[in-house]
Amino acid sequence: MSDLAPPATELLHRKLVLQFQESRRTFAGYRDTFTFLLGFAGRRTGRRPTRLSISDLDAPTIGAFFQHLETVRGDPPHPSSRDAIVPALRGLRAPGHAA
Repeated sequence: MSDLAPPATELLHRKLVLQFQESRRTFAGYRDTFTFLLGFAGRRTGRRPTRLSISDLDAPTIGAFFQHLETVRGDPPHPSSRDAIVPALRGLRAPGHAA
């Protein structure tokens, strides 16, 4: 298992669902965003999303992901979406990693 799975599970399940009791829409939005991001990062690195590491989700990859959404998909993320995605990604950092 990659080092990405445990903190992603923690964020999506424990924090969003249990701790913050976020709505189903919010949860689905995060889930879908991470699905798109991991697919993008997997294509970029040549690895399956299940083999990605936290370090694969670095600033250049996230920037390229946003650019991809805007240019290729024609679906620019709303500023509030970016404001939600970036802290969520920081939340994926394993203990001891700099944010």
